[in-house]
Amino acid sequence: MKKIALAVLAMAAIGAQAADEGAYVGLNTNHVKLSCDTCTGSAQNAVGIYGGYRMGNMAGEVSRGQKTVDGDKFVFTDFVAIPRMNVAKDVDVLGKVGLRHSEISNSTDKATGNSLVIGAGVEYTFMPQVTVRAMVDYSNKTFGESVKATTTTIGVAYKF
Repeated sequence: MKKIALAVLAMAAIGAQAADEGAYVGLNTNHVKLSCDTCTGSAQNAVGIYGGYRMGNMAGEVSRGQKTVDGDKFVFTDFVAIPRMNVAKDVDVLGKVGLRHSEISNSTDKATGNSLVIGAGVEYTFMPQVTVRAMVDYSNKTFGESVKATTTTIGVAYKF
């Protein structure tokens, strides 16, 4: 009986290791389009970083993007859950749901806000430790105002 219990525990530990894929960090480029009732809409490219921890088909992730345009500094930070579904060998479809903290500032003014962010994307593992992803996400209350933000992201990550 003890041998069976030890065998079951060993198999559970092996299964837990397979499901727990661990930490990852990445670099990305973002194309951010802002739109609102009183603005004409602008699109800017920004650079960013992201990192998270994956367990099975779910990951917790933090990402940050930043861009300075004409003295205005635009920063957005996402705290999200990334559910994933494997659709082919080395290809996952990703979801994104969480909280976005955004701020814009210049030498005289600063506006900040929090909003819901949702998105979808695809990720390809082209080496055992390296992935490439493309995502699109949306938030509707950027800077605490009715400014909608649509962000297209392309990134590469390293899995530890």
